[in-house]
Amino acid sequence: MAKKYIELLEEELPPPKHKMYVMWRQYALNAIKKGRLLKRILSKFTSLNNIRILDVWCGKGGISIAFAEEVANVFREF
Repeated sequence: MAKKYIELLEEELPPPKHKMYVMWRQYALNAIKKGRLLKRILSKFTSLNNIRILDVWCGKGGISIAFAEEVANVFREF
């Protein structure tokens, strides 16, 4: 996982001592894991090389990040 993403995520989260910090951080990191799983499942049915992904209302962008890691051009819309 790109360090830059973690740094950007930390800027958006409440301070580490906040009671919801751990839960919100884990939620964002789990979204990347979910995206990687989705990528593995889809790759069994079709090639993912050079595909384009439009991720609308993408939360912290975990699924977008998983696809952008190696196979896709990702466009995020908020």
